[in-house]
Amino acid sequence: MRPKQRKQDIGLQKNKLLRYQKILDLYLEKKTEDIPDTVIWRKYIWPEFHISRRTLVTILGTPVTKELKEIKAVEDAQISLFPSDGN
Repeated sequence: MRPKQRKQDIGLQKNKLLRYQKILDLYLEKKTEDIPDTVIWRKYIWPEFHISRRTLVTILGTPVTKELKEIKAVEDAQISLFPSDGN
């Protein structure tokens, strides 16, 4: 894989995870023990994000924070390949 393509893939994954994080934040804000997921999806998530219930289930099962940390580590490693020496 070309370096530019890999960087682009990382960017796409990062943007997807950031979107997932926004959806999760909204879900957790509205979720209570007595409200089913389908109601949260229909009243709050669908009108704002236009995703299917199946996509919501996928998002709920995704370790978003962990994957974002992994991407951050990869980005930091790429930046450290070119240290600035102040010149």
